[in-house]
Amino acid sequence: MPPIFIAQNYLSAFSEGFEKHTRLYSLRPLPNSNPLTRMPKKTVRITPLRLFSLKNFRRSLSHENALPQLALLAILVGVITAFVMILFRSFIEVGADSLFGINSENFEMLDIVVRFLSPIIGATLIGVLLFRLPSNKRETGVAHVMSKLSEYQTRLPVINALVQFFAGGIALVAGLSGGREGPAIHLGATGASVLGSTLKLPYNSIRILVACGAAAAIASSFNTPIAGVIFAMEVVVMEYSIATFIPVIISAVTGAVLVRAVFGSVAAFTVPPVDLTGPTELPYIIAAGFVIGCFAALFVQLVELFARSKISSYWVRASIAGVLTGCVGLVIPQALGIGYDTVDLILAEQYTVSLLITFLVAKLVVTAGCVGLGIPLGVIGPSLVIGATLGALAGTVGGALMPASASPISLYVLLGMTAMMAAILQAPLFSLMAVLELTANPNIILPAMLIIVVATMTMSQVFRKKSVFTSRLSALGLGYPPAPMTQYLLRTGVESLMTRNFLVLDPETNINELRQALISHAVAGKPFPEWIIVESEPTGETSILRGEEALNASNSNFGSPPKLDEMPQLKRDLPHISVRSTLAEALWSLEQTESETLCVRELTNATVGPIVGVLSRRHIVNHSALTQGPPISP
Repeated sequence: MPPIFIAQNYLSAFSEGFEKHTRLYSLRPLPNSNPLTRMPKKTVRITPLRLFSLKNFRRSLSHENALPQLALLAILVGVITAFVMILFRSFIEVGADSLFGINSENFEMLDIVVRFLSPIIGATLIGVLLFRLPSNKRETGVAHVMSKLSEYQTRLPVINALVQFFAGGIALVAGLSGGREGPAIHLGATGASVLGSTLKLPYNSIRILVACGAAAAIASSFNTPIAGVIFAMEVVVMEYSIATFIPVIISAVTGAVLVRAVFGSVAAFTVPPVDLTGPTELPYIIAAGFVIGCFAALFVQLVELFARSKISSYWVRASIAGVLTGCVGLVIPQALGIGYDTVDLILAEQYTVSLLITFLVAKLVVTAGCVGLGIPLGVIGPSLVIGATLGALAGTVGGALMPASASPISLYVLLGMTAMMAAILQAPLFSLMAVLELTANPNIILPAMLIIVVATMTMSQVFRKKSVFTSRLSALGLGYPPAPMTQYLLRTGVESLMTRNFLVLDPETNINELRQALISHAVAGKPFPEWIIVESEPTGETSILRGEEALNASNSNFGSPPKLDEMPQLKRDLPHISVRSTLAEALWSLEQTESETLCVRELTNATVGPIVGVLSRRHIVNHSALTQGPPISP
């Protein structure tokens, strides 16, 4: 019988799948005289799988739709994020109370000298603590999380999270202008990343857990679970899929419930009942949206200008941010800190137009300065405050132009908050849901949708500005989000697609020894090996050939038996990849090495472990449906 038919018979005889429960597998010899097939009938008992082992748990997570496992992990991420948020907010509140005898928002109550010195001392302290760190260790906030998501392995370093926690907390206690939501997102995402790394989970699942941490952080910090979910999907991962949506929802709910149990569930702002007076105001709302979009573009431009400052010393940059904030605090103390208390005053119409204009300029410049110069603070909270100020000005002007038909100023305040945040973040749906949950007022939905569209398009289309986060990534030379096909491949781990049907042999093995190895492999009740891996122990060099090719060679060489390392069919210098990797990283590795096949290994930071699988380009292409006709044949 020709060797190729023997190969086909063996492939047919040994390619039966393993059942989940114990069963008997009977190997039957083929009716011919080849030595490989003269095997006694042997019965092999296959033991049940340990279905609930951590190894099987990791393996199941490598699949794209491992919802039960991800749901369980999402609960853990929500608990971890809530705990970190409670610590972070307590750090800020206790620090402000201990040092100044106020809560973290009432900087107007401080003495004028304290208002001037507090930001300077805080910023200088941050600069002194961090200036010896490498610049990559000082990267914090949402942009840092997104930059790590643009990498294949999604590892958020703990050192950056510690910098975010303590430096961000010091900055907020000292009154530097910025938000706590950006630090919260970084801390929540890092907690999720550390959990995944500790359990050695596949990287495709860690990406989803990072999104869960971001959602739980927004839900915990803002007390807005729906907005947390939308933020994670719209801003952080920039894609929507059921496999991501469900765990993110679970994590956001878990985090919000636990933080509400500690800090209560009161809405962030006190908003009187408001509604749009009539459709005649819609043209004016469109005009207001255009103006807010212009200010959003100005804010992003200022952040970029401060970030491009030629001052290289970090402690000098931080000190400049402190001096800038301190000088502003002398005149406009409301510009210190986040500014949520100022929003309540604006909603209550306790202001003058001159004060609003002065506060708007001060808050815009000082926040852009602090964020651009590297103070580890966020922009989400200040965007709400700046938007509220613009909305109050728009409402005041609208009341003067249309005294009989203008809506209450508080409605314009809410619309300004929504539009400004949507434009700066380029996240319209998140902004709409955030303001709706923060104010518990559904009457703003219709006009808010209109003003969000106008403000977002003004910034992105008229001024060609990206969001404040993607602008930062562009400055670092990173493209975000990844291409759609790359995003698709990032959802799946290599372990879900690789084959475990291989045989590892030494390069000194000759054809006769190969034949005996195949006999032993078959007698042990294992399927015919799809791949023969030739691994050199001293050098670590790995080569590969197909099982059918090895079988053909074993049946056609009966003279002086050549060694495996001498076979012309052998594909040498095989690349390898970690079993935790995604298909995107695997495809990149294949393209970089111009190979068609790679080995999947158990890899750690210190050692290169054993081979656990083989993955080919054909498997990835067929899985991702890159071809338009039928799948590529072997």
